[in-house]
Amino acid sequence: MKRNLFLLGALSLVSSLKAQFITYVGDKASVYVKENALVYSGGGVKVVGTGVVDNSGNIMIVGDANSKFATVTTDGSNKLDGGNFILRMTQSTITDGQPTLGLRYGQLYIQGLLKVTSQVL
Repeated sequence: MKRNLFLLGALSLVSSLKAQFITYVGDKASVYVKENALVYSGGGVKVVGTGVVDNSGNIMIVGDANSKFATVTTDGSNKLDGGNFILRMTQSTITDGQPTLGLRYGQLYIQGLLKVTSQVL
């Protein structure tokens, strides 16, 4: 029993060390990041097929040399026609009866990734 648990733990460790994508948005899925929100990913990001990340807030991706940011087709090849990761600019809004002046925009912060294969609109 101890041997089986040790083997299972060792296999889990090896597979997690080879992981390149911590955040995954599948085909036909949609993720919306609202204004003033922060989404943090401690590794790579992968968007597949028609999956969409629509960002009006802040997305922070911090990885290492093995991490990747990629948009791919459902067969796994690089998708370079855009539309999967959208940085949105929004108009001023009214909060508690007071207008918020100026435009706001979604922000994308990437640190430590050596490979980015994506179109950001």
